[in-house]
Amino acid sequence: LGGLAGALFASIDGFVTPELFNWHQSGLAIMMVVLGGAGTLFGPIIGAFAYALLEELLKSASIVGPLIADHWRLGTGLTLVLAVLMSPDGLAGFLTWKRPRAIRDTPGPAQGENIANRPIRVSKALSTKRLSKNFDGLRAVSDISILFGENKVHAIIGPNGAGKTTFINLLSGAVTATAGHVMIDNRDVTGWPAHRIARAGLGRSFQHTNIFPHFSVRENCALAAQTHKSSLWRLRDRPYQALEAGAIDHALRVAGLADRGDVVAGRMSNGEQRQLEIAMLVASGADLLVLDEPLAGMGPEETQRVVALLRDLVRDHTIILIEHDMDAVFAVADTLTVLVQGELLAQGRPDEIRANQAVLEAYLGHRAKVGASV
Repeated sequence: LGGLAGALFASIDGFVTPELFNWHQSGLAIMMVVLGGAGTLFGPIIGAFAYALLEELLKSASIVGPLIADHWRLGTGLTLVLAVLMSPDGLAGFLTWKRPRAIRDTPGPAQGENIANRPIRVSKALSTKRLSKNFDGLRAVSDISILFGENKVHAIIGPNGAGKTTFINLLSGAVTATAGHVMIDNRDVTGWPAHRIARAGLGRSFQHTNIFPHFSVRENCALAAQTHKSSLWRLRDRPYQALEAGAIDHALRVAGLADRGDVVAGRMSNGEQRQLEIAMLVASGADLLVLDEPLAGMGPEETQRVVALLRDLVRDHTIILIEHDMDAVFAVADTLTVLVQGELLAQGRPDEIRANQAVLEAYLGHRAKVGASV
């Protein structure tokens, strides 16, 4: 951008002199951004217009007098200092702008409130209708119709290669379906890009920890909370700050990381990093949490902590997870969905799936008997 600006300047003036490379020209862009308002798209544009008008005004001896005109740079510096002191958001901070939508329909718990006693909030449901995905003739997901009801933990299980990850990639918009539909409540989100589905209320984690390891825990959650900024085309950020701070505090308390906010994320244990991923999804305002192997690599103590977290989150979320730890799955899930070779084999309560002969055969072979452990 700097090179393009220089090329345009040279074409307008018709020549380039060594004086253009002095400190004033180097700092001109920074002064325009600060004057207009950093952190917004309109701010630097406003700052550029304001600076150009101010410079022409201060150079006009007939308006401001010869003394000020001879020292116009001091005038611009004084104006910049006053602008920063009067409005840290720059000139854009003086302009009114629509208040952003609330991050949640219900506010998060107040400071000191017991998370376990927070009220239950009806979350969103997710369903698919004859959902399929082909990869050059290979059918990874085949004609799956299913309903994931609100405020429940739904576990998706199946042997390796059953199409589980492909299925949740379809749910989150990471890949596009060959056929069928994905519905959030009664809203058809089929074919939407992942970022648009995320804004519709679906948050997704991955098999491998996906955090910013050099940022603090709070900074990771802050990045997630920024998904609620309605547009880059905004004049100011201040109306969002209180909403973001509330979302971050709520997410850290719910995830059990309230006292770890200043810790560098990369220095935490694997279990705590998984908790941070979930906190980021909560901070983003997602109602539907789609988790891909959230217990991978954890020891028994960490597993118990995350299982308890998931059971608590169903108070105000719908959770869909893929997991290979069968003990944890049967402990945490309200319903189980079994996929085999891309097809829906069975769905039901944990006790129903445990006694399902077809599921036992898929896992343990044709000699499996009812009552065997899945």
